[in-house]
Amino acid sequence: MIRLNPKYIKILGMIMISILPTIIASFLFLDIDNETNVNLTMSSLYTVGNNYKQQVNNWIEEILFTLKALAYSNPVKNMDRDKMAGIIEYVKANKELYREIYVVDRNYNVIYGYVNQLTDFRNEGWLEKAFQGQIGISTVRFRGNSAIIEVAVPIVNEKAVVGAMCASIRLSYLNDIMEDIRLMDDTVEGYLVNKEGIFITESRFHPDAVGREKVDVKRVKLNIDYSRETPYLDYRGEEVYGIYFDIPFNNWTLIVEKDKKEVNKNNKDIVKIGEYLTGFEVAAMALLQKLFNGEFKNIFSKSIIVDKELNLEFNLDEKGKKDDEDDVV
Repeated sequence: MIRLNPKYIKILGMIMISILPTIIASFLFLDIDNETNVNLTMSSLYTVGNNYKQQVNNWIEEILFTLKALAYSNPVKNMDRDKMAGIIEYVKANKELYREIYVVDRNYNVIYGYVNQLTDFRNEGWLEKAFQGQIGISTVRFRGNSAIIEVAVPIVNEKAVVGAMCASIRLSYLNDIMEDIRLMDDTVEGYLVNKEGIFITESRFHPDAVGREKVDVKRVKLNIDYSRETPYLDYRGEEVYGIYFDIPFNNWTLIVEKDKKEVNKNNKDIVKIGEYLTGFEVAAMALLQKLFNGEFKNIFSKSIIVDKELNLEFNLDEKGKKDDEDDVV
């Protein structure tokens, strides 16, 4: 029977314990490629942002479709106040985003709906655009922690613009869309700003950002256009990776960002795993050394004694055989 020398078992064991953690760590550290990590982050931000850009655009299109449908109805085209009331109130009751829906004729008279008596429509460019046969949209108006816009579409009767179908729209619904971004990934920040860079939706970090927080839209766009893989400072002064989408609706911008420290967090976790593996390797080698110097050393000593006894018996047998041969001779 073949017996293994404890010395070789010791060497083999130490080699295996040394190599195994290294092999495991090597596979894990293959993922520590910062460039790849950033590219994956940017791809994820684009996918998320593009999805919510489409949701915002769909929301806008739904508003315009509803107002155009109202403007096309006979009671509205004929400026019949009593008959249009039922249709308009039905829409308001089923769509909470409408703060108010009202009809204005070419003489700036409010035919139906509630409007502040002090409002002077003659100075409203968005209403004038509707009278010119186009869609008119006001700038964002901030009231406390809420944002509102006015939208107007032309009312056409027998090929002539006779008034405008108008609506005062609450933008708070857009907060739900931005909240969905954070529900998908709580490390991602998404928000909408107007052309001045003022927040028109809430911030993940500043819930009261609407009308109060502001970003330098031009600087953000320049940074992203120059290199999407290079982080920049956001409105909090934190380094982030980001992407933006132009919303074809009154020069709004959708910005989607992720903190640089969150992007690098995975790498740090893997480095910690490597540190733990290294610690395990050192502890295991120390334990193995202790075992070999103690119990295994005794086993090794016993095997040497057995070897000597076997060798002694073998020598005695050989001597006996030789004496017998001499007697025969």
